[in-house]
Amino acid sequence: MTHKLKRLFVFMIGGIFFAFLNFSSHAEGFLSALPEVPLHEKISEIAGSEVSFDAPTGRIIQIAASGVESKKNILNFYKATMPQLGWTVRSSTEFTREKEKLSLSLSTENGETLVQFELSPINADHN
Repeated sequence: MTHKLKRLFVFMIGGIFFAFLNFSSHAEGFLSALPEVPLHEKISEIAGSEVSFDAPTGRIIQIAASGVESKKNILNFYKATMPQLGWTVRSSTEFTREKEKLSLSLSTENGETLVQFELSPINADHN
């Protein structure tokens, strides 16, 4: 391989790598299992935490995220953001849209807040 081709190859691979990084960081703005639910900028989705299935009454999805942020700031983020995405605020930890309910459960340990998201049909009796 000539020197010019090597440089071109390295340049192309580098461009693909940086394009992938840019796409990956952009994609982290929403939960992977719930692309209609934003992810607070100071929490990260926990890999492998997703549980999902379709029930006769609708979909049921659970997923978790954690990070160093106060419960209050996280709840304020969702209270302000979810209505902009078509969700109705039912309480500080519950939102509805069409026939689905999104519930948030927050706990704190060692300065890190765990947020558990659960999407279920509004009339589901699986709790």
